[in-house]
Amino acid sequence: MYPQFDYQTSFFFISLLFLLLFNMIYNKQHFSISNRWFMKLIAAEIAVLILEILSWRYEGIPGPRACFLNQLINFLFFFSNVWVPVIWLNYIDFKIFGSVERLKRKGYYSYYLIISLVLLLINLKTQWIFSFDASNCYIRNTTGSILYTVFIFMIIYSPVLTVIRGKVTMERNIRIATFAFVLIPLTGAVIQIVTTSPMIVWNSVAMAIVAVFIFLELGSTSNDTLTGLNNRKQMEEWLYYRTSQALKTGIGFSVIMIDMDRFKQINDRFGHSEGDRALIHFARILNQCVKHEDNTSRFAGDEFLVSLETTQPEVIKLVIQRLENQLNDFNAKGIKEYGLYCSCGCSVFDPEKHKNYQDLVRDADNEMYRVKSNKQFSR
Repeated sequence: MYPQFDYQTSFFFISLLFLLLFNMIYNKQHFSISNRWFMKLIAAEIAVLILEILSWRYEGIPGPRACFLNQLINFLFFFSNVWVPVIWLNYIDFKIFGSVERLKRKGYYSYYLIISLVLLLINLKTQWIFSFDASNCYIRNTTGSILYTVFIFMIIYSPVLTVIRGKVTMERNIRIATFAFVLIPLTGAVIQIVTTSPMIVWNSVAMAIVAVFIFLELGSTSNDTLTGLNNRKQMEEWLYYRTSQALKTGIGFSVIMIDMDRFKQINDRFGHSEGDRALIHFARILNQCVKHEDNTSRFAGDEFLVSLETTQPEVIKLVIQRLENQLNDFNAKGIKEYGLYCSCGCSVFDPEKHKNYQDLVRDADNEMYRVKSNKQFSR
């Protein structure tokens, strides 16, 4: 049976990682490409920790069934050991280079998984990494297990070379997170090798994931600093993801481009500070007019973009009408010396017409300007 303290520590990190996952899903961060890789990283680490706990479930229990399950779980545990660094490699590679095409060219680094699988299949015959004695107790082959650990850390270490070479411009937080993800587990691995403890290294990896979350995800620029809505980059990543999903599943969506009317007059008459407050008021009203599964963003200046999980024109019109009614209520209360107004243009995704999300946004933008041009006031 595994030590009680180690079990509690693993359970703590599993719970913590589940909370991180819930936080990202609740805050609708699962559509960003980098966020999705990070969530996969969390899920893989949770699987590793659970498998590590299960690997002790049948330790020393006699019988063919217990022996088979003990060997199977340990095989899956060692194989999952490589999933975490491979997913990490995809995540940090995208953070550094920002290119999905680059990941595709590299085959998402899946060749490391193939190598790992081959090594573990060889172990079934040679037992060069681990084996089990007659009492169904795990036996670690020191040389083989160290070489396998070195193989794993070679994968984790490879992004550090990119950071050290400095040939790619990257944020300081990315550099810090890259080194943290290597150094924290490395410390755990050294302790594990010295003490032969089976429960240290993957808890340290979980700690490294939390550190990465703090440096890269918690402080990410996913929200517009003024309005709190998604920023343009985040919205474009969502639209890229949503378009690919629509092409695969046939489940469409729509967008509304919104431009604030008379915003220039607010800036000219009351100053840019008041213009910022007008944007904040508008964003709050806009956010109240859509459902949680929809997405709102400040797209540029006084332009906002909304992505709706519907293709029904009457539902889209209802959202626009709701926004206009809310703005009218705000204006009627006389909260400000000025009023808030807008022009809206919508577009429903059509796979035959829209080859990418840019085409969809362009149609909504053109419709918005058509609506604005029919109004009898200057911007």
